[in-house]
Amino acid sequence: MLRRISFYFCIIASAKLFQAYEYDRDISYKMALLSAAAYADNPEACLFNIFGDKIWQNITQKTFRDNTSNSISAFAAVSHDSKVILLSFRGTTDVVQLLKQVASFWKKDNFHNKGYVLEYWNVAFKGIYQKLEKTFINNAMKYDSYSMWITGHSLGAALASLAAMQIVIDYPILADRIVFYTFGQPRVGDYTYAMNHDQMVNNSFRVVDYIDPVVHLPPCRLLAVEETCSTSYAYHHGLEVFYDTDHMVESSNFTVCKGLPKDEDMHCSNKYTFQCLVNLKDCISYHTHYYQIDLGEFHKTSNCSLKQYKEAIPMTKIRKHAYSSA
Repeated sequence: MLRRISFYFCIIASAKLFQAYEYDRDISYKMALLSAAAYADNPEACLFNIFGDKIWQNITQKTFRDNTSNSISAFAAVSHDSKVILLSFRGTTDVVQLLKQVASFWKKDNFHNKGYVLEYWNVAFKGIYQKLEKTFINNAMKYDSYSMWITGHSLGAALASLAAMQIVIDYPILADRIVFYTFGQPRVGDYTYAMNHDQMVNNSFRVVDYIDPVVHLPPCRLLAVEETCSTSYAYHHGLEVFYDTDHMVESSNFTVCKGLPKDEDMHCSNKYTFQCLVNLKDCISYHTHYYQIDLGEFHKTSNCSLKQYKEAIPMTKIRKHAYSSA
């Protein structure tokens, strides 16, 4: 009887744990801009144009080249104004290259016995994280009341996922301070990795823009054979925040996906898994653009000035919809 009571108590406690954090659309928008800043060769100038003078300080950027000469980059920063310590990872600058990386999903690495992850993600993560770990963790220890924001877009989102897990594994005391938001994140690992991520990184949200095709890679099921995602294939961790709209802006309606199967709700982005098989090129903009901003090109088009960006980009180029400042 005591064992049964203990079992139900654990279930209730776990449910409360995952309900403790709510999706914050303001934080999400800021994190998307911070993910865009990671694409810049000079994130300091980018952050200045987005947020203003001296909002972000102690900015440290590092770069690592993988075995195919792709540049992997990330930066750390501190905002005393927001009481935030930041770690932002750059996404891939070539979507075709990203698809090639994901296509090698059968190559896996054991991630600290917490599940298997895509080998390329892990190699890229180790290469860049070792260059920034000391800076980020020192900032966390020095400013011990600050939240720790970890973010990224595309490839950067996968690296951010591994970073959040690595930090909790190495520094469990920091787990409750992590705020994790990513954009257009591909599946990082297997079911075991996903469930461990859920357990260890609680304030965690994966933002998905409508029919973004990259979030369905690597596949979680055999095409046209299985109706739902299988625990035998690549698997997302939670929680998905799905914007089921052709024109995603700050004020758009969204769904925090808590349906079945867990973390792979078939009523959210998974209902569009095969939407882009025929017209992949037309769907790529839903991966590159979040909040109607081309995250990878934002720094080139306007040096990260939202005002200049809106003026520089013809409205017809943004999915044939008028730009809304929300």
